[in-house]
Amino acid sequence: MNEKKESVYFENIQYHILRNLNKAKASIKICVAWITWDVYAPHLKKLAERGVRVEIIYNNDSKNIRANVLEDIGGIRLIPINARKYSSLMHNKFCIIDDSLLITGSFNWSRTAESHFENIVILQNHFTLINDFNHEFEDLLHYFESYKNKIKILCNSTEDGNKHPCRSHAYHVGVIGAPSGIHETSTVYVWKICNVYKHAEKLSTSHEVFLNSNLLGIGDDLEEEEIYDKNSMHETFKRERNKIQKIRRHFKNRHNINIHAVGFAGMTNQNEYHKGYESAEYALQMMWIDMYYRKTIPYEIHEWDSDDIEEVIQEALSSAY
Repeated sequence: MNEKKESVYFENIQYHILRNLNKAKASIKICVAWITWDVYAPHLKKLAERGVRVEIIYNNDSKNIRANVLEDIGGIRLIPINARKYSSLMHNKFCIIDDSLLITGSFNWSRTAESHFENIVILQNHFTLINDFNHEFEDLLHYFESYKNKIKILCNSTEDGNKHPCRSHAYHVGVIGAPSGIHETSTVYVWKICNVYKHAEKLSTSHEVFLNSNLLGIGDDLEEEEIYDKNSMHETFKRERNKIQKIRRHFKNRHNINIHAVGFAGMTNQNEYHKGYESAEYALQMMWIDMYYRKTIPYEIHEWDSDDIEEVIQEALSSAY
C-alpha cells in the first residue's frame, strides 16, 4: 500500500536527513548546493558498500573541495555543477531516496546551516512530486554536459543605419503552426531569436504530418497526470524523457539545427477577447525549453516585444489557414 506521508522539521535537521539516508535500499539522488562532506561522506560510503547507488549534484566551488573523499568509490557518482554566472547558481536542496521518499526544504547540508532557522519537508510516496524532482535531477545532468560542450550563439541582426551586428546571445526556437486537414499538416519554422532585443532570423521551414500527436504528444502526457505508484511513475518518467530526446532528434534530423525550445503562437487573453473587453493579444508560448536555456528563454514572448516577434507570431498564425 503506497500511503502518502508527510513530515516537517525545524530542529535537528541533520539527524533526520542521516536517519532517512541510512534507510536506503537501492538508490539515493542528492542535489544540494553545499555539503559538509566529513559528516555525510562516511554514511554515503557505507551505503554504497551495501549496494546503494549514490549520485550527488553539487556546486563546483571551494566550499565543496572535500567532495574528493568520495572519488573513485564504486557506486558513487559525483557531479559538480559549474554556474555560467552567479545569477544561475545551482541552489537546489533536495534528495530522492529509493524513488519513494523526497527530502527538500531550505536546509543546505552544511554544518553552519545547523545554527540557522531552516526547514526540511519529508514526503513519502508522493510520486507525482518525486517524478518532477527526478526530471529536475536529469535536467541538471544535461545542463552540466551542455556547459562543458557549450556553443555560444550570437545574434547577427543589424538595426537600420547600423552596420554592426547585434552580437547578443541568441537561441533556436521551433515554432509549430496549428495542424489542419485529415493528416494534421503543420508548418514548422525554426527561428534564431535574440535574447536582449528580440531580433528574429528565420533559419528553416518544413511541413510535417501528425507532428503534434507523433512527436509532441499534445493532449497526451504533456498534460499533468496523476501518478499512483512507483511503477507508473517510472513509466511516466521514461516516456517523458524519451519525448525530450525525440524533440531534439527530430529538429536535428529535419532542420540540421540544435533546438533549444519549442512553442506555438497563441492568444493570451481568450476570455477577455471573447467577451469583447479587449482586442486579441498574441504571444509565442513555449511547450518545452531545454534546461540550459530555462533561465534565459521566457515561457511567453509577446508580440509587442519587437517587430520581429510580431512577424514570427503572424507567420505562424497564418500558416494554420
